[in-house]
Amino acid sequence: SAGMAIGLSGTHPSSLWYNLPITREPRRLDSEYLFQEAHRQCLAFALHIHVGVPDRPTGLRVMNDARVLIPILYALSCSSPFLEGRRTGLKSSRVLRAFGFPRTGIPEPFENVAELDAQIALMRNAGLITDAGQLWWDIRLHHVYPTIEFRVADAVPQVQDVTALAALTQAFVAYLLDAYRRGICFEPVPRWILCENRWRAARFGTESELLAAS
Repeated sequence: SAGMAIGLSGTHPSSLWYNLPITREPRRLDSEYLFQEAHRQCLAFALHIHVGVPDRPTGLRVMNDARVLIPILYALSCSSPFLEGRRTGLKSSRVLRAFGFPRTGIPEPFENVAELDAQIALMRNAGLITDAGQLWWDIRLHHVYPTIEFRVADAVPQVQDVTALAALTQAFVAYLLDAYRRGICFEPVPRWILCENRWRAARFGTESELLAAS
């Protein structure tokens, strides 16, 4: 009724990062101090999808097996071909701006929750992170909510696109949970294949030809 519409993108298509101020908030300022140019250039906007899981051990299992969905979810959501007013040649230029930090991308699979917690504790004790919320992986077992969080997707232009991507993600997790109840186990896909597919998704979007594990 107000004559307005929602329109989003994985990055701002024309803003120049060096002309924009940084939010004067302690967590943001700490991040700028630590990451410098990587922080200042990060004009990227993501769609984070949370799907509930019954418990942390099951959630970690889902996290391991749902890594195969990451390149597909990325390809389907690509919505940032422009950056700083120019065409980049990528379907998602967000890969150039959002993944210059440590602890990003597709994580290695974990054997169990104890292994994940041990890694988090080691990183905290070393001063690398203050809490598990600073694990900025494409998919993670959330440290506060009882969910698996899928973090790879671009922000997408329309609300119905958000709904479709969320429904796909929820359906995939439901498929995994049903498989576990039936005693089905899945072999982990090598991380290098997933990383190659993730890059191809950013480059070619839904025209990607993704590698399959043999």
